[in-house]
Amino acid sequence: MKQHLPILVACLILSGGSINSFSQQTTASQAGTISVDCLSVPEEIGKIKERFKGNTGRTVIQIQDVHAHTVAQENIAAILERLRAVFNVDRVALEGAWSTTALSASQAIPSSRDKQLLARSLLEEDLISGPVYAAVLSPGPITLAGIEEEAAYEKNRQIYLDHQGAIPLIKEKIAAYFDRLKHSQKTLWNPGLFTFGNSLAAFRERGDVATYLASAIKTADAHATDLSDLAQISLIREIITLENQVDRSRLKTEIDQLIRKYKNTPYTLEELIRGGMIPEETTGLYPEVKKIRHLTELRDRISISEFQRELEIMTRRIMETLAVNDDESALWDRTGRFYLGQSVLSLQATPDILDAFEKELPAAKEEFAAAGLAKELDRALDFYATVKERDSFFAKKILEGPRFQGTVAVVTGGFHTDGLSRKLREAGVSFITIAPELGDGKVNEELYEKRMAEDLRQGPALNKVQDQARSNADSQTLSELRNRLEIVDERFPVSLGVLSATKNILSAVAVYQGESPAALQSSAAAPNTPARPHRQAAGVPVTPPLSFSIEPFMRAARESQLAEVRAWMEQVGKADARAMLVAEADAMKRLLEDKAGARALKRLLDEGDILALAQNIPSRDLPEDLLFAHGIERFEIKNEDPSLADIEVLLQGTPRFKRFARKYPFVIMKNGYENPTFVVLPESPVSLVLYRLIALNAELYRAAKNAEFLKLLEGLTAEILSRQATGQAA
Repeated sequence: MKQHLPILVACLILSGGSINSFSQQTTASQAGTISVDCLSVPEEIGKIKERFKGNTGRTVIQIQDVHAHTVAQENIAAILERLRAVFNVDRVALEGAWSTTALSASQAIPSSRDKQLLARSLLEEDLISGPVYAAVLSPGPITLAGIEEEAAYEKNRQIYLDHQGAIPLIKEKIAAYFDRLKHSQKTLWNPGLFTFGNSLAAFRERGDVATYLASAIKTADAHATDLSDLAQISLIREIITLENQVDRSRLKTEIDQLIRKYKNTPYTLEELIRGGMIPEETTGLYPEVKKIRHLTELRDRISISEFQRELEIMTRRIMETLAVNDDESALWDRTGRFYLGQSVLSLQATPDILDAFEKELPAAKEEFAAAGLAKELDRALDFYATVKERDSFFAKKILEGPRFQGTVAVVTGGFHTDGLSRKLREAGVSFITIAPELGDGKVNEELYEKRMAEDLRQGPALNKVQDQARSNADSQTLSELRNRLEIVDERFPVSLGVLSATKNILSAVAVYQGESPAALQSSAAAPNTPARPHRQAAGVPVTPPLSFSIEPFMRAARESQLAEVRAWMEQVGKADARAMLVAEADAMKRLLEDKAGARALKRLLDEGDILALAQNIPSRDLPEDLLFAHGIERFEIKNEDPSLADIEVLLQGTPRFKRFARKYPFVIMKNGYENPTFVVLPESPVSLVLYRLIALNAELYRAAKNAEFLKLLEGLTAEILSRQATGQAA
C-alpha cells in the first residue's frame, strides 16, 4: 500500500545533517571489517533517519519505501547495492511480496545497455521496484524475500481501492470543514494564538520542522514557557547550533587531507569515525572533523518518536500560555482533531498520528460525521486496522523467521517502517532507518493507482506457471508483477530478447506486461527508433516510413507532399506514445501572446505530451498557462557560462531533465540554435505541432537534420494546419 514518508521526518534536516554532506567515499570496492552498525549513507542517495542500539547482537537496516517515485526507487536500489558490496548484506525483506528469489536468471544476463534500458524503463513504469532493479542489475546476487501474508495484503488493497474512489468527495468535504474552522479561528482566537496556529498549520502542510521549531521556541521564550524538561528538543537545539558552527569550506579541506590514508577502503568518513579507524586523537588535529565526530554522537541520541511526542508537548504548552479562555482551547483541540483526521482520511497517517487520533476518537467521529464523512472515516480506520495486522506479520517474520536472522535489510512504506521500529525496539533489536533521497521527483499518484487496480489477465500468459497463477486468483493486478517476485525471471529475459531483436522498448515493456512477442513483431519500430516507455499499457506504436528518402520526396508535386505529410500526422495522432518539446520559458511566453500559439499549446497538452521549459525568466513573469497546466515541466537554469545557451545548459547539466530525456523522445525549439544530435525547430506555433511528428518517427528525425528538408516540412505542416483551420471556420 502507498505510504508516504511521515510529514515530520520527510523534511527533518537533522536526520541527515552536515556529516552526510561530506561523507566522501574512497574508490576501493572490496569489503572491509567495519560493522554494519557504523553504516552511513552518501547524501546523494539517502539520509540516516534514526539509529537504535539494542542488546541482541542483531541489526536490521530499515529503508523507507516511497511507491511510484522513480528517484526514490533508484536510490533504494543504490542503498541495497552498497549494503551488498561494502557490508555483505545481501538479503532484503520486502513489503508487498510473498515469495523468495535471487532472480538468478535475470541477474546472470551480462550487463549491457539494453539490459540497463529495460530495467530502467520498467522501474519508471512502476512495473518493478527499486529492490528488484537492484537484484537484476547487481554484479552479485541479492536475495529478495516477501514478508506479506497474501490474504491480508489483498484485503488491504481492496479497502484502499474502495477508499480511493471516494477521495474527490473527501477532499471537497474536508475543504468545506477547513473553511468553517478558519472562520471560527478568526472569530474566536486572540491575535497571538491565531498567529501561532497559522505557524503550526504551515508546518502540518509543508513539514518544515526547522522553521516551525525555530518559530515555536521563539514564541515559548517570549512567553516564558518552560521547555527545559524536553530532552529531545534541547538535543535538537544543540545539534542545530553545532551544525551552524561548522566551516564547510575548511571541513572539505580537512577531509581531503584526512581521507588519503584510507583510500583502499570502501567506507565513508562517518563510517571510518564510527568504526574507530580514525582515532579520536587524530580527529583532534582537525577542528571541523572533530565537530563532525561530536555531531555523530549527538545524532545517535535522537529518537524520532520521542521527538514527535515532545514536539506535541511543546506545542500544547505554548497554546495553553497563549489561550485566554476555554472557548479558545476547545477550538484548538478541535483543530488538532481535524488535522489528525485529515491525515487518516487521506491514508497518510503515521503510527503516532493514528495513536493520537484514536485517543480523540469519540469527539472526532462526531465532528467528522457532522462534516458528512462518517462512512469514509470508518473505511479509513478499517484500512489502518489491516495495515497494523500486516505490521504484526512483518515483525513476526523478521524476528522469528529463520531466513531473516542476522543482519537483513527491510524495505517497507513509512507507516510500516515506524510500526516495525516500535516492535524492534521492544525486542531489543538494533536498527538503522534510512530515508531515500527524493530529489525533485514526485510520487506518480496516477500511475500508482493504475498499477494497483489493473487486471493482470488483460494479456496472454507466457507460460503454464503464470496461467496457473491466474486461475488461482479471483482478482489480480499489474502490481502482481512485483508481488510475485518470481514472475520477473519469467518475463525479463523474454522482454530483453525482444528489445535486443527490435530495439523497440515499447514492445519490450509490453511483453513484460503480458503481450505476446509474436503479436508485436509486425508493429516493431526500426532499429534506431528512439527507445522510450509508452504512454499507456497497450496501444498503437508509430511505424516509421521505412522506404522514406529525402530526394524523391522533395522532387514530388506539392499535393503529393501534402498528402504524405497529412498521412504521417494522422498516424502520429493515433500513436500511443508521449513526446516532449524542449523550449525556453521566455520563448513560450512570446508564443502564447499569439492565438495560434495558445491553440497549439493546448493541442500539445491535450495529446498528453510534455513541454519541458528551461526557466530562464522568473516564475512571476510567466503566464498562468505556463505555471499551472498539467504536462508542463519547468527546469531551473543556473547558467554560469554566458557562451552557452540556456537550452545547452539544460541538456548538459540538469539531472532531472536527463531523466525525462531518457523517457521521452524530444525535439528542441529555439531560434538560431544548432545541435548536431537533436532536431531544432524555430520558435513558431507550427513547431508546437511539428515536434510530435518528428520526435515519434525515427526516419523523419534523421531526415529533419537536413535544413532544406526541415524547412519544406515546416511549410507543408503550416499549410495543412491552415487548411484545417479554414475548413473549420467555414
